[in-house]
Amino acid sequence: MKHSFVALFSVLTCIVYGQLPGNWNPDVFGYRPYFALPSAPSAKQTNLFHFRPDAQGAIDEQPQTRNLVLAARMSLLELSFTKLAKELRTKLSNADEKIADLSSKLAQTTEVSSATATELDNLKQDYADFKTDTTDRISALEQASTCTCSADNTAGIGRIPGSCADLKEIGYTKSGLFSVMGSKQVETVYCDFTKEADDPDLQKLIGYEDVKSKPTYFYLQRTVKSEQKDVPIPFETEVVNSGDIDKTSGVFTAPVKGTYFFSFSGLAQIPVTTVFDSYLAALLFRNGEVVARSQLNEVNAVANNDYLSPVTVQATLALEQGDEVWMQIDFNNGAYLFDDNDFRATHFNGWLLEEEIAASLGLL
Repeated sequence: MKHSFVALFSVLTCIVYGQLPGNWNPDVFGYRPYFALPSAPSAKQTNLFHFRPDAQGAIDEQPQTRNLVLAARMSLLELSFTKLAKELRTKLSNADEKIADLSSKLAQTTEVSSATATELDNLKQDYADFKTDTTDRISALEQASTCTCSADNTAGIGRIPGSCADLKEIGYTKSGLFSVMGSKQVETVYCDFTKEADDPDLQKLIGYEDVKSKPTYFYLQRTVKSEQKDVPIPFETEVVNSGDIDKTSGVFTAPVKGTYFFSFSGLAQIPVTTVFDSYLAALLFRNGEVVARSQLNEVNAVANNDYLSPVTVQATLALEQGDEVWMQIDFNNGAYLFDDNDFRATHFNGWLLEEEIAASLGLL
């Protein structure tokens, strides 16, 4: 079947080519696939053309047809170019709009970048200022922490702060309550650091702080009667003692300069006697001098056999460091202080009320 079809196609092809004249060739400019190419005219034929207008028209008909086809194609090409130019102009216009939009966005981005750069520069400057301020404050605090605490050292702050002005000089900036060294004691003050150093409203005294460099107190008792006069009363029992009184001697030695409180109590025993005036006195001594006295007198001792009468002494004293304090009794006619181990009636106690801390620190 396949071979029969090939043979048939070959025969038909030969028949078609056999029907075409030999002087026909393809026309690349016309719609007709073929046209006859005239053979070169002889001299006789050339002369006959002048006398045969129909032959001349037949010859000229071929170029005119070509010109029409060419003109049509040129018109079509011109329309194509026009359409292409319009499309290109539209695309160029769109491109111009996109470029303009990108330029605007670029300008905005540049503006934002400029603002960001400015903010960054400001932040860097703020950080530099903060770092400088912090370094200065650290230096001031380090200087304060190495204070020699000497009143003779006046270079810089060089001392324990004694006022809000000193704290301001050190570098404190936040107002509040502070402890400063007063003339004798530690003071609590309110500092308003919004005020200048010479403004009286910079500092307000709130009160004094109970600061002690050493706890000082004692409480002693006797267990036997006291019947020796003109000597310090010794004690047998030590209830509490911070270490500044010797119970066997009964002498207290002030460890620091300050204000102290002392209290003494006992029971006086005056025996039966016919003497008109009998007495017993309790005396508080400081450095050998009597500073307080309490005395019991009996005008009729005969009627007061085995009668016990209380005798007490209280005193608040300002002592220098090293001052000595003790109790003594004075009596006549055999009077004495009553005591026994089961009935302890003689008591001596004292404590430091307020220390002049400035003196203890060597600031006075």
